[in-house]
Amino acid sequence: MSTTPVQYPFEALENCSRNSGSAGFADNFSTLLDDGLGVQQCLLFALPDNKLGDFSALKCLLSLNFSRDPGTPALASAYLQGTLRQDSNLALLDTAPSDHWQVLPFRELTLPGMETDKRFDRVSLIRRDNRTLYYFMLYCRNGPEQTGIAASGLPSMVGSMLLSHIRHADPGLVIDPVSFLPTPEREYCEHILQQAVREKASDIRPDDGKLWQDGCRKLGIKTVEELLRLCS
Repeated sequence: MSTTPVQYPFEALENCSRNSGSAGFADNFSTLLDDGLGVQQCLLFALPDNKLGDFSALKCLLSLNFSRDPGTPALASAYLQGTLRQDSNLALLDTAPSDHWQVLPFRELTLPGMETDKRFDRVSLIRRDNRTLYYFMLYCRNGPEQTGIAASGLPSMVGSMLLSHIRHADPGLVIDPVSFLPTPEREYCEHILQQAVREKASDIRPDDGKLWQDGCRKLGIKTVEELLRLCS
């Protein structure tokens, strides 16, 4: 993506800023990433600073997959399978700065099909906020006229906008991967989550195929079991 200011997605940025901390932020943020910045996938993890080294305590707060290509590996599924815990950047969380996002070289994950695919620009960021450590990952689409998001200051700005939303969230506002889905998919996935927790079962068969498939694709998962694990 060209980094000239005239091409920045100002309207999407303004909407995100205006609705930070409220339920409206989720749709604005998704629009910014997908339409404005060409982000293909992104993940945000949080880790309490007293759990450093215990990556089983990583909590996923955001998982968005805008890919329409069924052959593209999903980062969320890789996380649930333990692949992301192999990421050597996680070892740097204990030195994460508290006043800015540190942009790191992206450590390649063992995801067949993504290792050498030049369609993607990648960036990883870490930051400490109070007693929580954050790890933010972005996979972005590249095009013939795009310089790539990693070459600009946009990743840090987007990360700071997301962190501000978390800090100033309205009382009772749930911030988890499902909360960033569009309303129909969000409500349906919340229903499935509640049912699975109530029945203590992960083998539930969702009855609305389209909503379920769309929700799974946008989260980067495939099953009810993965949904439970992603939001646990």
